Amino acid sequence: MDASIPSGEAPVVVIPHRDSHSDVFGNLFEAPYGVGDVAYASEDPFASLTVEVHRKRGSTYEVQVSYHRH
Repeated sequence: MDASIPSGEAPVVVIPHRDSHSDVFGNLFEAPYGVGDVAYASEDPFASLTVEVHRKRGSTYEVQVSYHRH
């Protein structure tokens, strides 16, 4: 999420688990992550973001988000 981008102009970017398409469900059909999955993102050469899915409790997921400055 980039808070400097106005609402309605795509301030949120979805990083899919797998790039995919389904005629029934559309793009990003396999975007969700499961327990044990890790996502990395880095648009800035001096920073990166890591999201780790630790466990699921009912319909809730426990995740750890880490931001690193290089």
